[in-house]
Amino acid sequence: MSSPFGYFRKRQKALLAIATVFIVFIFVIGSAIKPGGGGDAERGAQKVADWNGGQITAAELGTLTRNRRITSNFVQVLVMEGIRAGGQEDDLRLPEGLDRLLLAGLETDENRLEADVLSTIALSDAADAAGIRVDDRVINELLDTLGSHRVKSADIVSILRHVTGDDSRTAQAVVFSTLRRILQAYFYQGSFTDSAVTVLPAQQWEAWKRTNERISLQAAVLPVASFVAEVSDPTDAQVKEFYNEFKDREPNQQVIVGGRRMPSPDPGFARPRRVVLTFLRGSVADLTEELMPKVTDKEITDFYESNKRTLFVKETEDESMFEDEGDEDAADSMGDSSDDATESDESMESVEAAEMGDQQSGDEPTAEESDDADAAEPSESDAEPAMEEVEDDVEEVSEAEADDAAAESNEASEAGQETVDAAEDATEEAGETPAAGDGAAVDRPASPFRLAAFQTESADSTAAAVEDAADPAETAAADSDTAEEAAEEAVEDAAEEAMVSEETAVDEEAAADEEGEEEEEVVEYEPLEAVAEEIRREVARQKAVEQIRSDVRNVYEQLRTRYSAYRRDVATAIENKTEPPAPPKALTDLEPLAEKYGYKVETTGKLTQRQLYEDTLVGQAFEPDRQQEIVAQAEFSHLQIGEPYFAVEQMGDCYVLVKTEDEPREVPALDKVRSKVVAAWRRREAAKLAEKKAQDLAVAVRTADRSFTDYMADLGYQVIPQTDMFSWMTFGLAPNGAAQLRISEAPGLENIGSDFMEKVFSLKEGETAALMNVDRSAAFVVKLHSRERTEQELQEAYLTTGWITRDPRVAGTLQLLQQAGLQEMQRGLMENIGFEFDEDWQQMRREQMEEEQN
Repeated sequence: MSSPFGYFRKRQKALLAIATVFIVFIFVIGSAIKPGGGGDAERGAQKVADWNGGQITAAELGTLTRNRRITSNFVQVLVMEGIRAGGQEDDLRLPEGLDRLLLAGLETDENRLEADVLSTIALSDAADAAGIRVDDRVINELLDTLGSHRVKSADIVSILRHVTGDDSRTAQAVVFSTLRRILQAYFYQGSFTDSAVTVLPAQQWEAWKRTNERISLQAAVLPVASFVAEVSDPTDAQVKEFYNEFKDREPNQQVIVGGRRMPSPDPGFARPRRVVLTFLRGSVADLTEELMPKVTDKEITDFYESNKRTLFVKETEDESMFEDEGDEDAADSMGDSSDDATESDESMESVEAAEMGDQQSGDEPTAEESDDADAAEPSESDAEPAMEEVEDDVEEVSEAEADDAAAESNEASEAGQETVDAAEDATEEAGETPAAGDGAAVDRPASPFRLAAFQTESADSTAAAVEDAADPAETAAADSDTAEEAAEEAVEDAAEEAMVSEETAVDEEAAADEEGEEEEEVVEYEPLEAVAEEIRREVARQKAVEQIRSDVRNVYEQLRTRYSAYRRDVATAIENKTEPPAPPKALTDLEPLAEKYGYKVETTGKLTQRQLYEDTLVGQAFEPDRQQEIVAQAEFSHLQIGEPYFAVEQMGDCYVLVKTEDEPREVPALDKVRSKVVAAWRRREAAKLAEKKAQDLAVAVRTADRSFTDYMADLGYQVIPQTDMFSWMTFGLAPNGAAQLRISEAPGLENIGSDFMEKVFSLKEGETAALMNVDRSAAFVVKLHSRERTEQELQEAYLTTGWITRDPRVAGTLQLLQQAGLQEMQRGLMENIGFEFDEDWQQMRREQMEEEQN
């Protein structure tokens, strides 16, 4: 799991160069010490939230938020100073999650930062009440660690003064107070973490059962719509109460249940924001068909020759057999723990990006979830340490082998040892390096020890020559000068033989490699005539992509020039306090440019953000330069009417689009939506009737003289005689490609949730139950049809294979259980301290966000 501080190690030069920008930024926005911050008196005095023994106003929240930003900037500059002084990333080792909290102030999302500040202040108050204290000594130790133990106290004081723009004493009070709160909250929450992430054996068994136990049901479906006629119209008081309850919600909201998105059971009467887009589209598929006849035979041949080694190698019979065997092995390794678990390869729809304005409830991503997202997509900083470890392993192997060889020569005499040293010197002077197969590190000087350990017969003879050279030195110990000369001559001879032997070995190995390469190069390719049409299409497609990119970007640049002129006219009108002009037709009418380049123009209807994302391809297209923003985001965040936008769809189609209408979100008056309110009220009451009817039928069918299916069919209900076998949970793919647990589906039973699964998997033979689906659009009467395996068979399977497996999904499941434990712990902590947002402040904040959007 990568640390946020790894960012500094990779980019320390750039960050050090821009460190002063942060300081300038602080001076521009003002000191963090100053309360208030631009809001009017009413908003500043507004209570934001309260908890056991504490509360916070909007002005106090603004001050604490700015203090958090300043503290994070101070931490950032301190870390950079430590790295500049020679510190390493390893010097920044902190308890897990603390680094994220320290840098949270760098978060650009104001709402997320405010939530972080609020949880910190509330948890630190709870820590204070629990007797958890953080003194200055702990904070000083933290600062010393952040500075890689290389930044002096005087320098830290200087950084404090420069970052805050205040005297050192005041600056220290602000930063120390913020750090004290962060550490208190961290320690308090951490005291509950160990128990929260512990997955007990009983929990593992239950989790395993949810993916491996499978059942089949008999079911009867009672649509709620069929009961609406039995519901009378509501009174005026009931209509008004129902309207007030759901007037601020938008219709067609969704909820996440067990990892799946399902319709919400609650209505909504607010009219969501909607936009109309006009766009020019360059279709790669259409242009490819036009260009195919123009592809020449030479272009086809050139493409074939350039790519045949990678695209057109014929698959041999041996390769096919090998692949089949590999597939079987892979299936065996995955089957250890699957035990007939239902698997799903369908990808989860990634609609989060297009739901900026949704009002569905949900928890903010936790630090653990953010870390998991980092682990799912390894960054460059994650890859580098792995490479360093590999290089370290090579280094250790080489030196260990040298030590073994040296140990074998310990019996040599002193004169013999001098001979060995001289041999090493001679080899180093010769500049020889061991062959690649020796296992020695690149550029390491050759050593007779490594040669003796790794060479073949020639190397063994070299070692013997070195040993023989030591003998004359021992016998001539009385005459040391003569012995030394003889030893030197022997060493020179041995070194020459070593180099010759090594060169011979290298030459022989190179020759063998060349012969092997010649043999490997004998491959068979698909004949050109068999793949000519495929190549023709690919060449045409590449030309189409290139031409469309060029044409559509030219259109975009022309529109961008026109839009810049229009914005200057708007700025002038604002300066002169006159009515700003409407966007000119040259910006919103794309037909002339489309005709010039030969493309089509299309217009959407009025679409919400979700509709734009889910129902159109243009809504999912992304800005190609940064690839960080899709059209559905851009149009509902910062793009103005008439402002052009260039985007590319996954298959290569290019778009230039402009927003021609932007209908703001509205909460209509009751008289305008009364019919919708009445219809929604009746549907909710009809759901109660359907549920009651299902409960009565579940009791009656137990004593009926007919089978379940006959009894329900005779009453006129849709009957499912037997569902396919299904498990409670199944594995699917998350948007990032990782395995994800989510609730299973049972054909014919739509939008079934966790309550449904919990009940049906607890049914015994012959038992029936009445259940509602998540959106309360249907009631079900169900009866257990059969179980795939008995409880004893499941237990035996769990003990036999269970969680002892190479299947990566098991580790992912355990991780999900730990995350669920952490989330439950965090919710429990906030509930225990009585944390509640003020409703008036929430409404004020919603209005403020709407003003900013408009």
